[in-house]
Amino acid sequence: MLKRLILLVAIVVLALAACDNDEDTGEDPETYLPNLENYRTLEGSDVLDALESVGVELAQLDPETAATLSGVQSFYQCARDLGVAEYRIYSNNTFPQSAGVAMVINLDRLTDSRFLLTCAFEGDDDQGFGPDIEPCNDVWRYEDDEATYWLMYAGTTAEICTDFANNMPRN
Repeated sequence: MLKRLILLVAIVVLALAACDNDEDTGEDPETYLPNLENYRTLEGSDVLDALESVGVELAQLDPETAATLSGVQSFYQCARDLGVAEYRIYSNNTFPQSAGVAMVINLDRLTDSRFLLTCAFEGDDDQGFGPDIEPCNDVWRYEDDEATYWLMYAGTTAEICTDFANNMPRN
């Protein structure tokens, strides 16, 4: 299940490569990530460190996934530095198997050409990934007074998905 969550983050971040950042537009994406009680969180600062913190090492993964994650790491760090995207991994304190990831993307910053020119990396964007995340995931568009965002989450249990749904903004 963790591999599916990792692939979801990778897919979302790779999808950013097809698009463009105005740092003055809207809030930083982390503003809309939920603060869930009774969950340990891991900020999305480093994809590879995040994996290692939950016991997954790059060497344990198949070569295609390892290569994808290395590319995702570079691209995501650039997007994060420019205030385009942020994610957070959650794990329940008493039931660690109840885990998930939430991500927010500032669409106005994403469509600024400076983002694409700064963060684009070489590689084949058609990785053929399309995992089904069970038991839940959701993606929606959210607008505040200053910008438009994509908010999304995926989780391994109904409990964490309910917590995400109840603690992330919607219009």
